[in-house]
Amino acid sequence: MVTSTRAAGREAVRQVASHRHLEFAALESATQRLRESPYSELRRVSCEFADGVLSLHGRVSSFYLKQIAQSVVFPAEGVSRLDNCLEVCNP
Repeated sequence: MVTSTRAAGREAVRQVASHRHLEFAALESATQRLRESPYSELRRVSCEFADGVLSLHGRVSSFYLKQIAQSVVFPAEGVSRLDNCLEVCNP
């Protein structure tokens, strides 16, 4: 009984570690894609990732760039939803 409880505990720890690794990988991938963009404004966009949701934050000068930012990072492995919270402001 104790052995099965310990095994279940170890499996839970492995699952949490795997989940965190996927979250980190998704966030790093999105950030890298934005940093490599030919659009300088997109290089300043920040990302957050939690529970399968990737959120984009920052300011861009047009709705076009807001859409481009979204298309650069989504779809991506481990991301089930994208929240594009970018604010469109005139430069």
